Amino acid sequence: MFKPENNPSPYDYLEDPAAAEDMRDEEASLLEQKLRAERRAETAEQESRTDPRTGLHNERAFDEQVDLLESLARHNPGMAVRIDFIDLRGLGDFNDLSPETGNQALREAADGLREVYRRKGDFISRWGGDEFVVLRVNGDPRENVLAKLHHEMQGRSVAGRELDVYVGTAHWKPEGPRSNPTLAEVVDEAGKKQSVAKLARKKQRKNAS
Repeated sequence: MFKPENNPSPYDYLEDPAAAEDMRDEEASLLEQKLRAERRAETAEQESRTDPRTGLHNERAFDEQVDLLESLARHNPGMAVRIDFIDLRGLGDFNDLSPETGNQALREAADGLREVYRRKGDFISRWGGDEFVVLRVNGDPRENVLAKLHHEMQGRSVAGRELDVYVGTAHWKPEGPRSNPTLAEVVDEAGKKQSVAKLARKKQRKNAS
């Protein structure tokens, strides 16, 4: 019965066993260097999309997610996206105590957001400064997300000060392959609503004092 010959290894052509062993070691070392370089590249790529203060997605990652959802919407006409544009109240007051206290307030707010927006389709990002934006895909419209958010934040405090947020919400449900407005435009709408809510709360507190 015919038996196929084993393919020879490059090391089989080396008469000196020590030379063959050195060649194997060098090849293993090169492979390890390549793997380390790939891991460093993956880490750098991930860090380029992560906010260093909170560990949330950053604005670059958010923009990429918006592009992805707009692309997916062309093939999923029933898809709906809720946008919550969130402002951490009084971040400047925390920063006045110390920069680290301000960073602690941001991290605490980020942890609160993670507790509220826990669904697989929730995308949480730090927009910059004291602002965060959440994209929630195909969420339950009956769920009172804002009540949960305020309750979660008010249960958290930093330096003896309770956290609170201003929120503007908008909804995007694309119709057809070329949706108008775009998701990016609806994000801007949510940002404007957050600014209105912030002014209204400040006016309310001023009148109450």
